Amino acid sequence: MKRSLFFVIPVVLIIAGLLGWRIQQKLAQAKASQLMSSGRKNMAVNVEVAPVTLHDLVSTFQVTGSVESPQDVNIAPRDVTGRIDLLAVQQGDHVRQGQVLVKIDPTSYIAQVNTAKGNLAQADANLAQAKFKYAQALTTQGPTNVAVGTAYQQARAAVTNAESDLAQAKNNYQEQIDAAKASVTDATNRVAGATTAQSNADASITSAQASYTNATTLYNRDYELYKKGYQSAQQVDNDTAAMKVAEANVTVAKGQKDAAESSLKSAQAQQHEAESQLHITTVTGDTNIKDSQARLTEAQQALETARANGIGNASDPAKIAYAQSLSALQSAVDASQASCEAAKATLESAKTMLNDCTLTSPLDGVVTSLVMYQGALAAPGQTILTVQFSKTDKPMWVTVSVPDTVSATLIPLTTMAAVTFDGLPGKYTGKVVQVNQGADPTARQFTVRIEVKNLVDAKTGEPLLKPGMFGTVQLVTSCIPNAVVVPREAIASDEKTG
Repeated sequence: MKRSLFFVIPVVLIIAGLLGWRIQQKLAQAKASQLMSSGRKNMAVNVEVAPVTLHDLVSTFQVTGSVESPQDVNIAPRDVTGRIDLLAVQQGDHVRQGQVLVKIDPTSYIAQVNTAKGNLAQADANLAQAKFKYAQALTTQGPTNVAVGTAYQQARAAVTNAESDLAQAKNNYQEQIDAAKASVTDATNRVAGATTAQSNADASITSAQASYTNATTLYNRDYELYKKGYQSAQQVDNDTAAMKVAEANVTVAKGQKDAAESSLKSAQAQQHEAESQLHITTVTGDTNIKDSQARLTEAQQALETARANGIGNASDPAKIAYAQSLSALQSAVDASQASCEAAKATLESAKTMLNDCTLTSPLDGVVTSLVMYQGALAAPGQTILTVQFSKTDKPMWVTVSVPDTVSATLIPLTTMAAVTFDGLPGKYTGKVVQVNQGADPTARQFTVRIEVKNLVDAKTGEPLLKPGMFGTVQLVTSCIPNAVVVPREAIASDEKTG
């Protein structure tokens, strides 16, 4: 027992010594740390100094907008109603000013023009008859110098009739030429439409034959698998039905092609007939005008001869009666003249409506939307398509909407803006050209338009900016020039006082 205590007591003493030494070390480290902390508090503070500078403070607002044309036109018939026979453009097509875009069925308006021509011809005939009666009355001047007066009045009446005939010949010639040219144009358009229909029919046949070939291939493959037990009978039946449908589609497409070929031949025949009629009308009209001109020249020469021989004088009573007769006849001439003018106005109105059946582009641009298609019924004022102005040497608009916090007072006209487009490299520079002073009642946003110069694609020669594209616009809303500025890190704020 004493021997065991002899070994335990030294071990306990060693452990107690180590603990005391460790405690002394900890106390020394704490005292050194306290001395170092006290020293740092009394040290000078290290700072960095930055100069105060003058700099422009610029505030910007970024928003997404869309490219628009400075001009856009809704193409619609003005006074005519009818089926759309021809739609010559598709959405995205470039068009030129004066290019034909739409043709409306002119059948009823051609009939109106022909009816108006007939009414005008009848009015001209009535006017010529009234003038002839007036000229005949001029021959009843009385017994004095009857021969001389009669010869003069007859010559004068002949000149009047010849002038009327010449005017009528010229008028008829122009109207007949216009009608013949319109028939040629209509026939040419029908040929073009029939040619397009034939091309579409060929494409339909190709597509239908491809579908039939594909259906046949599927049927043969599935049938072989069915015979080996790897495919169901239902699938084979489905393939058979699909093959029959595809075969029927081929037959239908061939029938459409035959119909298209027949329509093309008919249209070509109509075109040939219209061109022949135009030639005949031209030759006949020229001949009639030359004949009328020759008769007028002859009548004018006879009138000059009668004038050279002198005019007889009637007695006073005869002169009075003669004047009264002439007054009544002159009234008839005036009434016929008024009827003729009314008929001309009706004809011009009918021609205008006929011309309105052909709608052309009023500007160079791009077709941005199609509202109606070929075969639809067009009505006055009803939009068929929209054309937006687009030209390489003209600027485009980028239209954006800004909130009331960025009101019109913060974006004056001529404010510069930076514009970028996802599909185009680089940054465009534009300027504000329009600021709507009234906000949209629904979105409470103000509309701002920025004018941007359009550039040209070096490969295609087409303008790069097209209506409907999206762009990111950065607007400068405020600028403080030469402001005194310091680094943001140099500014400290008190949480209590701000």
